[in-house]
This record gives sequence, structure tokens and C-alpha cells, in this order.
Amino acid sequence: MRKILLSSLLLLAALWLRAQEAPLWLRNSVISPDGPAVVPLPGTMTAVWWETQIDPSLVFGIPQVTVVDTKGTVMENNQLEPDVEVYNSPESLLSGDDMQLKRAVEELLKSEK
Repeated sequence: MRKILLSSLLLLAALWLRAQEAPLWLRNSVISPDGPAVVPLPGTMTAVWWETQIDPSLVFGIPQVTVVDTKGTVMENNQLEPDVEVYNSPESLLSGDDMQLKRAVEELLKSEK
């Protein structure tokens, strides 16, 4: 008998590019994880070349490449909506209680049944 294992991917939403890129890719692939996305992820799917000037306090970015999804939608400025929306409060974080992680695990376990 073959056992099928559940999979989930945990990403820090503060890492905007990777946090949007991985769930977007997984949602459109064969190996879609069983766990949900729990927060909206802003569309920042454009690579930028950062340049400093002679005055090092002046820095600017030149957009180089953007990402297009399987439907042809440019992902810059397109937010990836969550499967389940959960936010951590400052109080829960200070007490070491991660509501997003808890809810993601609950949803993952639901999909096992």
C-alpha cells in the first residue's frame, strides 16, 4: 500500500518576492501543497537592478524583468489572495503564539481526512 504524504510550504510574507513567487508557482503546478496561503501577498514580482551614485546616499532601482503567470497576467501590482486569511496580533506574537502557523496546520490536517 502506498502512503500519500501531505505537504506544506512555510514562507515569511515579509520576503515579498519569494513569498508571492513560491505559492503562485505551486498553485499552477502538479505538486500543489495541501496547506493554505494565510495572508494576502502583495505583487512585487519584478527584478530590480539597484544603482548607487557618487553620493552613496543616492540609490535608485531600474526594473529589469517581471513575472507573468500561466494566464498571461503580469504579477507586478497583482496581489495573491490567501486561501484563508489570518493575521497575527502583536500580543499573540509576544506570547509566542503564531495564529497563522496554527491555522495553516489546522487546514493541512483537515485536508488529510
